[in-house]
Amino acid sequence: MKTIDFWFSIGSTYTYLSVSRISKVKDDHQVSFVWNPFSVRKLMMEMNNIPFTPPEKKVKSDYMWRDISRRAKNYNLSPKIPAPYPLKNFDLANQIAVHGVNEGWCEQYVKLTYKYWFESGIEAGSEECIDKVSKDMNFRGQEQKVIEYYKNNQDAMTQLQAPIYESKILDFILEKVKLKSTDIDVDSFIKIYNGGNTEKSSSDKKKTVKKKAVKKTSTKKKATKK
Repeated sequence: MKTIDFWFSIGSTYTYLSVSRISKVKDDHQVSFVWNPFSVRKLMMEMNNIPFTPPEKKVKSDYMWRDISRRAKNYNLSPKIPAPYPLKNFDLANQIAVHGVNEGWCEQYVKLTYKYWFESGIEAGSEECIDKVSKDMNFRGQEQKVIEYYKNNQDAMTQLQAPIYESKILDFILEKVKLKSTDIDVDSFIKIYNGGNTEKSSSDKKKTVKKKAVKKTSTKKKATKK
């Protein structure tokens, strides 16, 4: 079965269409998805790219909602348009999703979050939305405490995100680089290991013993002149 990385950010309006259809795509095409939540807002703010929300972008915003409504109808979805936007608790909604990756319930959490956001008008990341999603997921005791802990402790959430993002970056790099296998001899390996330094330590140097040339003396006696 083919595996597809699904990168998303809760807060993206068009992601509602993807999240609501992903199970059908999975079944129809026999593929599996790896859910990868991340925070796109920080990147967009650094790029000074704040879509749809400023007054000067009202025309674009109105078109977005009409477009989503039209597409949703084609997919037999029934969202209440416009949904609350932009999200006040954008970071929290995504932080909980990141934790869900480790705990194995990210997909369920995200689907329910978008359902309440777009079909019931309950803003994603809000306390009301989190409470309803938690009840639907039958969180009892420990799981609910975990969500509350990360909700009230941003430093802990940052520590949780770091290794996940680092792992994803490393996976991305490894996918892009081209590796090849090369046979090398021991001396070449040592040279590479030493950073290209070909000098060997005194203990590793082979001692060569030079034989001293021995001057041969003639055994013949010189003839004496009479």
